[in-house]
Amino acid sequence: MARRSDARLAPEARQRVAGGKRSAATGIGPRKRSAPAGRQNENESGTPAGVRAQGERSFRWLRFACHRLPSQRTSGARFIALLLITLLATGCNGDEAVEVEGVAVPSIDARVLTIRTIVPDSPVLLTTVVIADGKVRLGTETDRWRLFDVENSTVTFVDDIERTYRTETHADLMRERIALLRGPLPEGLAPATIEKTGKSREVEGIAGDQYMIRMGGYQRELWLSTKPAIVPEQLLSMMIASDPVTDETAPAMRQVDSQLSKLRGFPIFERSELKYGDDSLVMEKTLVKIEERPVARSLITIPNDYRDASLKESPDGQQPASLD
Repeated sequence: MARRSDARLAPEARQRVAGGKRSAATGIGPRKRSAPAGRQNENESGTPAGVRAQGERSFRWLRFACHRLPSQRTSGARFIALLLITLLATGCNGDEAVEVEGVAVPSIDARVLTIRTIVPDSPVLLTTVVIADGKVRLGTETDRWRLFDVENSTVTFVDDIERTYRTETHADLMRERIALLRGPLPEGLAPATIEKTGKSREVEGIAGDQYMIRMGGYQRELWLSTKPAIVPEQLLSMMIASDPVTDETAPAMRQVDSQLSKLRGFPIFERSELKYGDDSLVMEKTLVKIEERPVARSLITIPNDYRDASLKESPDGQQPASLD
C-alpha cells in the first residue's frame, strides 16, 4: 500500500485553499450553521445521551443497528470529535496546496458528502465521507479508522493510538463475517427482515429507493441512492463486511446483511425507531450536501512511520463470499 511521509491530519481540522482564492472545511469536519428550531446548535462533540443512557438489551441492539451505515468503529453510540494535528511542512509535489492551521500541505481533489445526524436531546451532528483517488474515509471514525481502497478491494484498519495498520481483502472480511453471523440467536429473538417497498424519493437531487428493516419493536427506514452514483458501487458491501461484530444479537442481521451487501448505493436518508413500553427512540441521518473540492492528501494516506500489523495475506483476484 502506498504511503507518504505527510504529517497526520485529523479529519476535523479546518483547511483553506492557499492564496485565499476560496475556502472550505476539510473532508471530515462539521460546518457551523443555524440550528433547527427547538434543537441545540450543531456540534460534533458529545455523546447522544438518549442512546447511551439506555442499558437494556434492546438499546444495545439499536446501537449496533443504527450506526451501521455509515459506521463507526468505536463502541456504543459515541460520536467523538478529536482534533489531533501534527504538522510537517512538505513540498506539494505538483498538488494544489491547502492550508491547515496556517501551514500549507499537499491536497487532492475529492468528493465530500456531508451527513446530518439527529438524536433527541443531543446536539445535531455533522460528519462527512471523503472519496478521493479510489479511496474512501468515513468522518465518524477518528483515532481508529478504516481506509477503503475500492480499486483494490481492500480495507485498511488504522490505529492512530498504537500507530499501526493492517490490510484485509474484501473477500476475507466477508468470509469472517459470515462465520460470525452464523452463530445461534439469543433465546426469544427473531431474525431481522428487510423489504424493498417500491417507493422512491430524492434527497439533494439524488434518487433513492426505500428499504424497511424490522425486528420486534425496532424499525429502520433506509433510502439507498440509485442514480446518479455518488459513491463507488462496491463501498456499501465493503462497509458491511468490515463492520465489527460485537453484539450477541448480531446473528439476527444475517439475512439483512446478505441482501444489503448485494446492493449498490449509499444511504441518502435513514430513520431508525425503537419502541420500548410507551416510549420510543428515533434517530435520523440525512445527506445534506455533496461537494467537489480539495482536501488534505494525508486524510487518505497512512503515515510513513506506522507499523504494518497485517496478520495474513489473501490470494489476488479472490471474489467476496456470499452471505447466503
